[in-house]
Amino acid sequence: MAKACLPFRHPNVSGLFASTTSLPEKFPTVASALLDLTPTESTKTFTRLLKLDMAFTNELMEMADKTFYCGVHPLPSVNRFTDRIGISALRCLILRFSLKKTIFSAQQRPELLEQLYHHSTSAAYIAQLVAQHASINREHVFFLGMLQDVGLAAGLQQIPASYNDVTALSMLIPTHGPVAAMLAAHWKLPKPVQDLLMRHHTLSMDGRNDPYIASLMIAEHLVDRITLALPSQLHPPPNAPELAAAMETLTIDESDIQRLLEQAQKVIQRI
Repeated sequence: MAKACLPFRHPNVSGLFASTTSLPEKFPTVASALLDLTPTESTKTFTRLLKLDMAFTNELMEMADKTFYCGVHPLPSVNRFTDRIGISALRCLILRFSLKKTIFSAQQRPELLEQLYHHSTSAAYIAQLVAQHASINREHVFFLGMLQDVGLAAGLQQIPASYNDVTALSMLIPTHGPVAAMLAAHWKLPKPVQDLLMRHHTLSMDGRNDPYIASLMIAEHLVDRITLALPSQLHPPPNAPELAAAMETLTIDESDIQRLLEQAQKVIQRI
């Protein structure tokens, strides 16, 4: 007879990471320095830091080439790279690359982590399309989409492998928002993003709907329609009332959804 798993519990959110040694590793040094810069910093400053670690920068440029230029262009010089991609897109790419290299590349449950990474990346880029329609900060909404599942990814490394994926995630879902916010603080990411992560499944706060959360919810819906979402029992998309409220918040109708869906399909092909 198979031995039953004992219930796995942690006393609180921070209990998942009771010591600093259990926290996920920090980003590469150059990545952290680049993300510490403000979006208004000069391209010269970004270029100078990128040149400090050319192994990191070459991998970053390869990811950028595939994402934005379909991988058909030879890698440019670092100076031309920063001028061509722009500071905001560069910061988003650095965050994506850093998460891919750290929290989404852990040893335990690699297939599920890859699914979470692909889901978060898809949602982040699609959320930018929604944010552009809604005229809100595209960098913040990208960070929100990219970081939304880091609480799950980190928590999965703390739960014994004897638990299947569905069971493990079901234990993490209730606290993955606060854990994501805690990790964003650990990585010294923008405070507004930390606050959004804390409640990224809650559209209304103090009687007002948040446009960033609305953008993410619509992006999640579009990801689900492109059939790139995780299985519903692992990561359910917003339900019909939540989606309707998010669309109303951003004054988006079904015709806008169809247009965004067409744009999203093109974006997904490149990532």
